[in-house]
Formats: sequence, C-alpha cells, structure tokens
Amino acid sequence: MKTSTLDRNGISTELVSLVSRLVDLIPWPERRRAMGDVTLSLLDGKHRVAEDVFGWGRSNCAGWNQ
Repeated sequence: MKTSTLDRNGISTELVSLVSRLVDLIPWPERRRAMGDVTLSLLDGKHRVAEDVFGWGRSNCAGWNQ
C-alpha cells in the first residue's frame, strides 16, 4: 500500500495548519523562501504535494532554489 508523504514523514494536520498560519505571517519575498524551506524540509522537496496540502503554487515553493 502506498503511503502519503505526510504519513511517511509523520506530519500531522495540526502541524500543517500551524505551518500554514506561520508562513502567512512572513512578508514577501521572505515568504517564498520559507515556502521553499518547508517544502524541502517537511515534504521531501515535492512541490506538487505542497500545492495540495498548503494550497501554495508550485512556482512559489521553488524559493529555496534561489
């Protein structure tokens, strides 16, 4: 059976909610960098998962590349 990235990494719905609220408090362009860091650290760099879980655009999650 295939497990999701969230389950595999032990990410709870409470943590997803907390991260989403905290990232929203960060001003742009640092927010883009934070989105990229969260995607890389918690979601194994999977931009599509970040798009599904947090509602962030894949191009915004690429901030860690810059």
